[in-house]
Amino acid sequence: QVIQDKATYMDALIQDLTYTYQLKNRAIEPNLEQLNLPVWLEQFADSRVTVHSAKNIYVKADRLLLHRAIENIVGNAKKHTPSDTPIDITVLQVKKSIWVRITDLGPGIPKEELNHLFNRYYRGTNTKDDTNGTGLGLAIANQLIDLHNGKIHVSSNEQGTTFTIQLPRY
Repeated sequence: QVIQDKATYMDALIQDLTYTYQLKNRAIEPNLEQLNLPVWLEQFADSRVTVHSAKNIYVKADRLLLHRAIENIVGNAKKHTPSDTPIDITVLQVKKSIWVRITDLGPGIPKEELNHLFNRYYRGTNTKDDTNGTGLGLAIANQLIDLHNGKIHVSSNEQGTTFTIQLPRY
């Protein structure tokens, strides 16, 4: 079982590593389509995750690539906060941008780690064990949002963490 677990981990690591190099070299071409973002984001809603937004905020995005970016961020929020911690996804129109804010009320991320979160292989000190995660999830999310001509920002304190994805409004 240990060998199988390690082999599965190594496979995920190799796949994620290959993906980061494809993204870095712009070898992946996004298939942009118009998405009604609040409706599309409902797929992430569950017992912990709530989506807040006015309806009919549209963005041009590749639904699969955007899904992976948001899933990486939401997945990290679930992994690194207590199981009863709510996670909110909020969509806002701010001037010429669409903002997607993913907020949790967990213990927060130490300030000294914030500048490293989007680096490849960086896993921080809040990880619960040594085998889950490749340390590439947030690096991939950042590269995927960059592929959409967007940006990701993070802020955190003892009351929680907020990732803000800024996408251009077309």
